[in-house]
Amino acid sequence: MILDSNPLQSTENLKTIQGVSARGTWLDHAALRRMVDRLATTFSDGNTIPVATPESFDALLAGVETLRGAGFPYPDYSIQEIEDLYRELGRDALADRVDGLQMRPGDEIETP
Repeated sequence: MILDSNPLQSTENLKTIQGVSARGTWLDHAALRRMVDRLATTFSDGNTIPVATPESFDALLAGVETLRGAGFPYPDYSIQEIEDLYRELGRDALADRVDGLQMRPGDEIETP
């Protein structure tokens, strides 16, 4: 995170964000503002969060598998939550697929 002013001088200076580097991508102040504005619009009064469907869960699993296949260290607690969700839905075969994505002792995290 790059700030305009020294946060050690005043905590108010934490509000002067120039940009943030996230996973190797630079997000300047304007990009961060656009992200916040999109979130505000998406979750403003009158808008609803999309209803979860079996198809959306399948898309979630495909995305997680892609990330793990690329070496992304997906947090095991998140993997466990997805597995539990599939089990609650009675989709045990998919839950077993998700279980296979969890890090095991001795697994190595690939770094780019």
